[in-house]
Amino acid sequence: VHIVWSNNKDDYSLSTITSQFNQVHIVIYPLEFCLFRVETFWRNDVGYFAPLRFPIICSKKVLPSLVRSTAISAVSAIY
Repeated sequence: VHIVWSNNKDDYSLSTITSQFNQVHIVIYPLEFCLFRVETFWRNDVGYFAPLRFPIICSKKVLPSLVRSTAISAVSAIY
């Protein structure tokens, strides 16, 4: 699982980090007013994981727990 912080306004390119171990990417884009856009990308062979399965905008307060929970759930889905 790769957790990526992107200050770039453009969408993150999944080819930035190339490896056979790229099963899940959690990409965080900072926005204005302490908000963050979070997108999750995964390979087809990865089972279901949550809570961040689809793009979301969240506050600074909930960001750490959402990303951590998603990373742990994704690792469990991979193995």
